[in-house]
Amino acid sequence: MRWIETRDSHDPAGNLALEEWCVRNLDPEPGYLLLYVNEPAVIVGKNQNVYREVDLAWTRAHGVPVLRRISGGGAVYHDPGNLNFSVLRPFRPGARLDFDAYLEPVVQALRALGVPAERTARNDLTVGGQKISGNAQFTTMRSMFSHGTLLFDADLGAVRASLAGSGEGIETGAVPSRRSPVTNIRAHLAPPTDFADFRERFARAMLADAVPGGSVHLDAAAWAEIDGLAETRYRAWEWTYGRAPRFTIRRTLDAMPGAPGVTLEIEHGVISAARIAAGCDTRRLGHLLAHLTGTRYERGALREALERAGADPGLDGGDAATLATALHA
Repeated sequence: MRWIETRDSHDPAGNLALEEWCVRNLDPEPGYLLLYVNEPAVIVGKNQNVYREVDLAWTRAHGVPVLRRISGGGAVYHDPGNLNFSVLRPFRPGARLDFDAYLEPVVQALRALGVPAERTARNDLTVGGQKISGNAQFTTMRSMFSHGTLLFDADLGAVRASLAGSGEGIETGAVPSRRSPVTNIRAHLAPPTDFADFRERFARAMLADAVPGGSVHLDAAAWAEIDGLAETRYRAWEWTYGRAPRFTIRRTLDAMPGAPGVTLEIEHGVISAARIAAGCDTRRLGHLLAHLTGTRYERGALREALERAGADPGLDGGDAATLATALHA
């Protein structure tokens, strides 16, 4: 196995782009290990619905970005107390996804450090029944990476708060996250150790069979491609929000007379249809909703559409911003 050198960046979009670039461009035969640490961020799986999985009010209030990765699985929270690892190996078309070859070395490395890690049937890693690591995989025709989190000294309150999306009023076939009690690895280490020491010792254990001098140093051209991928995919609204599988969301406009119910159909992140619940007065509200079709399901875009429609506090119980907030997750 070879070590992939990084720029020690804590940018979540850049690190997700680095993973994707490596799996698509490196010869997988030697096997590789990549370790990185992100600033606070929420990362959802490729086939998940952001609005159901994430407490977006919390992430907005705390300035925490939400991103989508290219692998499946559930939503996770990253911060500087969380060590992220990726293991890249060859993949043979027709072979089944297999976590054994990837996770067993991680379990053994943790145990060598004194962490009594166990692997679950869902391919999480736990200590004493509490989760310390969630894992997912991604394949190309020739390569495969398995990547996961290691909660060393993460803000567990932020983990729980950020991933507390209620999903209220949302109907979707997107992959749901499975909530589990979590714990930090640091609490189970004796004697206590700091993050830098843990990272170094974990890397040494994982690279016990590394080829001497076998680290991979990416050149300027590769980093330019990675930076471009971070910008065009991982920082793009179309990928993080627009990639969500089609879903339906129901909201009640309590500020409007009669508190009418509204159903929005969302496809590729854009409102494809807006309907009023049966029995509601459709005249004024129907005029407003007609302006939402073709609009991004995003608070600012909703506000602008309702402003164009002439939302009036005197007639509608609130201005465009108030109504947009009520309609948004």
